[in-house]
Amino acid sequence: MRYCIFKTPGLDWKAFLPSNDPINTTMRLLITAAVLVVIQTLSQAEEVAGFAEMLQRDWLHQAELRYATVSETRVAPEDDAAGAVDGITNEQWGFHTGLEPNPYWQVDLGEVTDIGRVVLYNRCDACGERNKYIILSVSDDGTTWTKVWQNTGTMFYGATDSKPLSVDLTEKSARGQYLRLSLEGTNYLHLDEVQVYKPVGDENIALHKNATQSSTSQWSIKHTKPGVDGKKTIPDFVFQKVLESGRKLADALHNDGVDIAQAVAVFDAIEKGPQDIAAYFKLRQTIRHLALSNPLIDFDSVLFAKHAPAAFPHMSDQYYCFWQRGGGAIGVVENIKSEHPRFRNLTANWKNGTYFRPELSYDGKKVLFAYSEYDPGLAELPNKTDKSKIA
Repeated sequence: MRYCIFKTPGLDWKAFLPSNDPINTTMRLLITAAVLVVIQTLSQAEEVAGFAEMLQRDWLHQAELRYATVSETRVAPEDDAAGAVDGITNEQWGFHTGLEPNPYWQVDLGEVTDIGRVVLYNRCDACGERNKYIILSVSDDGTTWTKVWQNTGTMFYGATDSKPLSVDLTEKSARGQYLRLSLEGTNYLHLDEVQVYKPVGDENIALHKNATQSSTSQWSIKHTKPGVDGKKTIPDFVFQKVLESGRKLADALHNDGVDIAQAVAVFDAIEKGPQDIAAYFKLRQTIRHLALSNPLIDFDSVLFAKHAPAAFPHMSDQYYCFWQRGGGAIGVVENIKSEHPRFRNLTANWKNGTYFRPELSYDGKKVLFAYSEYDPGLAELPNKTDKSKIA
């Protein structure tokens, strides 16, 4: 890995900086990073595609993760297992069993049916290699199981590379009401999403179906469930917590001279009206607008590094080039306060690689960052931690 510096002509980098105040610079960049964590997949010099949908997916995911511990109800296997058939792929785990012998996850398809294809989205942030020998089984009654397929060591991802593992079962004559995924031996089992299709048609017949698993873990959560109209429902306690945080933010900004009347009116209406999924999105959108009205955020562009999760799970090793996956960039998100932000990839013409820790000079004319060119064979090289062994 090496450090690179390049000049940035044609960009008003002063938008990132206050008047010669490095302390305030740090504060402002931290505030912006906190409100823009939803930006995940971006394309060069284009409007961020599906930005509204990305926001909504992120808000739903936060409802599960941030407020999961608020509920006094124990997380049941069914609660956590629902995360693999919720239609959301986000690179992390949709469910997570405990460490146990022969862990499994299964879905009830509702009726005995022919199964033509199963698509598996792996956990991409870490530990996805545990699924290199995952087993697929089917059952008519949920008691007697028939093994129909086993992974033979193929590593796969899904959300990060748009290449989930697609298992063709048409020649296996796979048929059943229940589909089970399992591992042999003592291990954790976790996947991002599971999709099931009949031999003909493109309908995911596992979507929002009842699922369960062999155990839960400290990483298990209560996933939001679809209501009678098929849309997600938000628990009452989540609404109350988000409303509470929104009102606290409004009070704090009011003390800084921000006009909060419109936001408070929205909070009052939501508190009195039906608290459905549309109201939840309206609430989160209002809070986002409030956060971006902070007087400290007097700029409209953000410099950042984009990179894929490393292939090794421990923080101390994630920055080594021999654990990288490539796919990174140094970029700028512009028009951050609008509903249509745009992304500029400053390293679009560079070779595929990994980028870390961009720093901006105080005159706004140079960017310093770490860069390592991606080598797809380096991860498999013996003794790769010895630099003398790397060609």
